Amino acid sequence: SWLQGKRRSASTRWAMASSVHQTSMEDVGAKPTRWLRAAVWLCVVLVALGGVNPCTGARTFERRHAATQQDPASWHEAHRLERWTERFRSSSSLLDSSTTMASLSVNETTVAWSGDFVRVRLPQDDLKLVVVDDEERSSSRGLTYLCLFQGLEFLNHEAWPTTPIKWKLLETKDFERGHVDARMLNMGTIPLHFALMVHDDHADTVRFVALSDGIEFEYPDYPVGVHLAVGREATTLVAQWTTFDAINASRPYEPVVEVTDLETGSKFVFGGDEVARTVTYGREDLCGAPANSAGWVEPGYQHSVEMRRTGAALRGSALVPGRRYAYRVGDFKRGMRGDEAMVFWAPVDPSALGGDDDDDKVYTILAFADMGEYPDDGFDDQGKEIETEPSVRVARMVAEEAEWAARDGQVLAVHNGDISYARGYGAIWHSFFAQIEPLASRVPYMTTIGNHERDWPNSGDRYGGQDSGGECGVPYMSRLAMPRQQGPDKPWYSFRWGPVHFVQLSTEHPFERGTEQHEWAMGALEAVNRTETPWLVAGFHRPMYIDSTYCDASNASDCKVADDLRFAFRYLFYQYRVDMTWVGHHHSYQRTCAVDLAKGCDDKSGLGLVNLVVGNAGAVLTANLEPEMPSWFQVAKLVHGYTKFEVTRKRISLKSIDVDGNVIDEWSKSSP
Repeated sequence: SWLQGKRRSASTRWAMASSVHQTSMEDVGAKPTRWLRAAVWLCVVLVALGGVNPCTGARTFERRHAATQQDPASWHEAHRLERWTERFRSSSSLLDSSTTMASLSVNETTVAWSGDFVRVRLPQDDLKLVVVDDEERSSSRGLTYLCLFQGLEFLNHEAWPTTPIKWKLLETKDFERGHVDARMLNMGTIPLHFALMVHDDHADTVRFVALSDGIEFEYPDYPVGVHLAVGREATTLVAQWTTFDAINASRPYEPVVEVTDLETGSKFVFGGDEVARTVTYGREDLCGAPANSAGWVEPGYQHSVEMRRTGAALRGSALVPGRRYAYRVGDFKRGMRGDEAMVFWAPVDPSALGGDDDDDKVYTILAFADMGEYPDDGFDDQGKEIETEPSVRVARMVAEEAEWAARDGQVLAVHNGDISYARGYGAIWHSFFAQIEPLASRVPYMTTIGNHERDWPNSGDRYGGQDSGGECGVPYMSRLAMPRQQGPDKPWYSFRWGPVHFVQLSTEHPFERGTEQHEWAMGALEAVNRTETPWLVAGFHRPMYIDSTYCDASNASDCKVADDLRFAFRYLFYQYRVDMTWVGHHHSYQRTCAVDLAKGCDDKSGLGLVNLVVGNAGAVLTANLEPEMPSWFQVAKLVHGYTKFEVTRKRISLKSIDVDGNVIDEWSKSSP
């Protein structure tokens, strides 16, 4: 089946210690030579003119990503790395096994906790390495990288090519220092190995010259990637996490959530067949390469438990709406995880709101899209096409914003598409959930599917592109337990949170009038109770209104998709008085006026539709705005950041904040 599910019941208690030790790391810099910088900029000019990139032999991945905003020096480094990764991830590179490998020393071969650092001691012997000098950068015969792999499959000619989990371009000062520190994330039971690799530019070969012993994790059952979501009922939450140790008939896993009421001190447990689920997926469930080949790593098991009242699942009492709880997740026999940061507010019941006190109660929502992840230890795991390094800063800012706002009340996070940018490289999913966990383990984290999670030829998506790298939505559906009720590969859903009703759609599936999704959307909008939830937001990934020059006739161009979305939903949204759309896809921040049916601005009646593009959470900015902003747009900015909403029953307001903490836009609306 598309996703194999296993349900388990709770058992006796057993606890595992849970503390995450973190140590410091050292970063390195780079200075390009003048002639190489000139060559790189020549490549930039030629690529901007379109067609084949003479520096990489590859066509630009997507027209709307052809122009980017980056510092020239950092772009140079990304380009050199991308040149290697493109070849390394293609069948053109040859594996040269003529060299006898030396031993690469690490200070730990058993890591206690996901997130701990390992020190890799670099060999001082002459291994005929090509090293980048700090002052005068060499390019005569290639470059040397320190790579991290899962297993030893990368040494097998028949398995070539394969891909490292992450890599670091080594410099002279790395060898002078004698070591590199690397953060280790739990990604399965298969040992991880560091390898020194030389990529020969001239011969287009890779040569491994040193290899470390395997590194394993002491607690493969320790829950990682913990995150929350709103459940199928407005007053419930779902907790989800990943473990890696084997699950079978002799070693079942019985997922539970133990909560502690911080007001009364009472504890109770959620678990059992009605609310608990365990899923995973294999190579055979994925649609193509690299997801089922060079990019494959162990996905682990994704466990989820909905904290709601059922006869068989409840021990003690249900969550009290509006009360604060600490919680632990795991299996009582195989290990539990809980720490002081794992605290949440139980959602309020929208049907119980409406008094004078409720009218002034403030709810905080943090909205963003197109985030991705990036290693924070000086390594890399992405190339220049996406370049998600700003996501580290944005994720930290959003987590800090949520922590501060949660001291006084309810907080929600909404991430509408292009979640991790794994694009078939499974290790990036693990890295993303490590990066987003400080936010998503404290507040409900709600998502929609994007092109980089779903699109793949002949797999049922609307476009037939290859943006998911062969994932075709399988990891997304397994790893993010949204309150979907329509069946496999039908990721649309709705939920209520405080005074807001959200209808979350998929622009990656057919959405035209008469399609299953469109029929569902009509029913979902008709069912909204505006007395209980006075605000109505439609969320999806691709924009319905967009400032973009990507306007060719292809079915995936920004302008064509926006036209199709307006034809499918504009009258429907106006009929049911949808207040806003929250989208991403275009890596920018944009806001329209309140657009009326004639595509004019109607900011006075309160009936127009305000459209928000929040695709600026980390991926490289899309520098293809129109020379003159379209008339219905009031803001369009190319800057990374996130958007914060403060919502009461009477008023909704936003502040969009960039990575430097500057407010780049403000807007508000009062209920009619």
